[in-house]
Amino acid sequence: MGKDKDMNKGSVSMSEAARTYTRVARDRGGRTPQGAGGLSFEAGRYGGIPQADLTPAVLSAVTGFVTEIGRLNEIIRKRDEEAALLRQRLALAETFTVIDATSELRTRHAFLQELTRMIAYAGGHARNISLILLTLEGFSPTGTAPAGWAAEEALRQVATALSDSTRTSDLLGRLGPEQFGAVLMDTDEPAAAMIATRMCKAITGRPLAGRHRDVYVAASFGLCRLRPDRSLEDTLAAADADRQRRLSDADPARATRP
Repeated sequence: MGKDKDMNKGSVSMSEAARTYTRVARDRGGRTPQGAGGLSFEAGRYGGIPQADLTPAVLSAVTGFVTEIGRLNEIIRKRDEEAALLRQRLALAETFTVIDATSELRTRHAFLQELTRMIAYAGGHARNISLILLTLEGFSPTGTAPAGWAAEEALRQVATALSDSTRTSDLLGRLGPEQFGAVLMDTDEPAAAMIATRMCKAITGRPLAGRHRDVYVAASFGLCRLRPDRSLEDTLAAADADRQRRLSDADPARATRP
């Protein structure tokens, strides 16, 4: 009996261990240490340690260990949240480099990247792929509201008209403030001209409703077939030259319009 007392001398009672356990849990915001390392308070044992071995030093070490695990878990949780937020921001930034915020079409950079690939693809697969460059002309806002409000809405409606005139497999982009591009798969130049004419008719002479005014927009186009022996710059120049020729044929006085 005396020997048992000597063995238990300096050990911590189970009630004291329970109070310490509860305090650690409270300090960790109500979360018990059981989830951290599998430590738990059981009848006659604390974290798998028999009561006889549960000296103040051991209890202090165990609770310190549990507290440290909780602190590290909290650091990991916060870093995971920060990493998730960073991934969201990167995805948003990538979206803005690919999609034009006003028209919701591809940006010039993204469009030209795809156009470069399509030029190589057309040569390697002997496919008819055509490029259309469409330029808006004569923004003529009416009314007294600031032009910018109506112009932005007009550009969105123009983008919608272009999307409605093409297939989902075609590539659309906004190349500049008033210029749009379309790459049409499996489309030769006569068919591309018909599609471009349809695009212009969907835009020209129709009032595009702005927030406070209607905007009247005209459009002209030029096109060319993609050829592997023609660079990106030469391809764009060929389509623009075709646009100038069409303007000249329609109205010689407009041939010098940029």
